[in-house]
Amino acid sequence: EMLRSLVGSEMCIRDSYRAPTINLNGAGTEEDPYQLKTADDFATIQKMVNESGMSLGGLYFRMTQDILLPDGWEPIGKLNTDRTVFAFSGILDGDGHTLSYSKGSKPLFNFVSDARIENLCIYGQEIDGNGLIDSAFMDRNRTAVTLDKITLKSGTSTLKSGLIGGTYTYTNPVFIRNCKAEEGVIIGYDRNQYGICLLYTSPSPRDS
Repeated sequence: EMLRSLVGSEMCIRDSYRAPTINLNGAGTEEDPYQLKTADDFATIQKMVNESGMSLGGLYFRMTQDILLPDGWEPIGKLNTDRTVFAFSGILDGDGHTLSYSKGSKPLFNFVSDARIENLCIYGQEIDGNGLIDSAFMDRNRTAVTLDKITLKSGTSTLKSGLIGGTYTYTNPVFIRNCKAEEGVIIGYDRNQYGICLLYTSPSPRDS
């Protein structure tokens, strides 16, 4: 896997490759994606990205049932003390299932880069951040993330924007397609946030 790093204000790729070994059912292909059945399966992804620095780029993951993340969830993707960034770059298909957060939980992801997340429902009371992704990672004219058919379920409340925050530009776009929030969703539950929106934090991503 490519390891990404920050050099001053610039973000670049450090050449390093690791062939991932993943303890999940499936082959990680589009035809036979890795199966996500429990919160422990998401924890497997989290450890591979956050501890091993594997982006999991080009690998496919699919939820097979509704999943509740535990208290104290640590998001996938992180900024290290040496200024390297570990970001998720895989393809996550919720397959229409609901990812639920424990009250006060952090979102599923912190940093993503060139990722795709689709067909997912999200529910959580007082999500401590954005509803899905806290940060998008700018990296050499790569799409930060594509979000397609993501639904915030009624009763969900987020501290920040509904889906994503972070920094993105026209050379590092975020694509949001067919995403929505049901009636009864609360954005900015503490009423003390700036620059947040229903689905994203400004500056606005592309929406098509």
